Amino acid sequence: MPVISRLPLSQRNGRAEVGRPRELACYSRSGSGQIKVNSDENLRYYYFPDGALDTRPNLSIGRGSFRDYRSSMEDVCSLHGLLETIQSTEQSKKAKMKVHIVTFRGIIRKMISSAFEGRGRRGFANDMDFRMVIFDGQLFIKEEKKKDLREASGRIDLNTFTGYKFEALTTLPKPLCLCTRADLESRPSQPVDNGDEFVTVVGTSIGGCRIILGAEVDGIFDFKEEAERSNNVPHYMELKCTKSVEDMRDAQTFQNKLFRTWIQCFLVGIPRIIYGFRNERYELASIEEYTTSEVPEMLGGAHSEPSTDCGDAVVWYGTIVEWLMGILTRYNQKASPEDIIPFRLTMQDGELQLSDIQASDGEYDSIVNGDAVLSNEFKAWRRQLHRDTLTQ
Repeated sequence: MPVISRLPLSQRNGRAEVGRPRELACYSRSGSGQIKVNSDENLRYYYFPDGALDTRPNLSIGRGSFRDYRSSMEDVCSLHGLLETIQSTEQSKKAKMKVHIVTFRGIIRKMISSAFEGRGRRGFANDMDFRMVIFDGQLFIKEEKKKDLREASGRIDLNTFTGYKFEALTTLPKPLCLCTRADLESRPSQPVDNGDEFVTVVGTSIGGCRIILGAEVDGIFDFKEEAERSNNVPHYMELKCTKSVEDMRDAQTFQNKLFRTWIQCFLVGIPRIIYGFRNERYELASIEEYTTSEVPEMLGGAHSEPSTDCGDAVVWYGTIVEWLMGILTRYNQKASPEDIIPFRLTMQDGELQLSDIQASDGEYDSIVNGDAVLSNEFKAWRRQLHRDTLTQ
């Protein structure tokens, strides 16, 4: 695949104004892959009183019975749920959503992190492997299928499992006032899985670019607003679990993790980060809460590292988006609204590289004529909407 555009990881184009993210819609996805648009049935609610730490719950218990739904999904990185939600919103309004980029938060996070993890060193390992298409005047970006979470033994990696266990231990399937004592007390022994998820669909902007981001939400911290068109992003939180900080090396590792978590939350406006810290016996030793807005100051102290510079990350975010907008403008002029133009986006040799996927490439047909990136239903909807617009 010939490289048609490059963005050096060292390039910065100046700070761009970042808009305030707002929730546009949401959906729930089951372990079997069923999508329920504008459903919050998989949304969870945070509840973990301070006294619960006294029991030192063991986060490794239940690993053997963990049910890994994601490894059996055909494509866990699929955009189809996000596209179905966008289509539902457009059908209700009888109008196309006027944005430039549609993708998941994790994809933008990886692009931003590419300039900081290893400081963009040539040869630094990076798993960025995205497929991008231009369709109907917009950019759609998805990640290629991820590797299996399981080890050679067939069991999930223990550190990964503790993250799921921490979420199960600290959240409830409904608000506290609707839960029974049994709901609360059974959490440590409940089977853990990675099936159900709740995804918020957020509209945001940077510079002159409007973006739709899908983002999995770990839960509600306080309460959920039920009014129509309410914006629940300020009530969402991000849950993470990591090893306790015992020395300077641990502290640096945690700073890097917190930096990545900050990017995740900053992109979609989630205001609260909750970290669980496990000891060497995998017991939950402590919990710390951070506001997303305070993290840049925490990481920007006297001993701050260039690899955790939040201000530079925002500038790089704007540079990435400006580059993508240039590609959209360049190729959109050559295409009819119904055409699909496919690309591969990777990070190699200290730069983001965009490659042209040509008709002779093996994956071309599945991307352009199949549903490897865009669902056939979404393509049909947009093409019909375009034709309807022309006849008005």
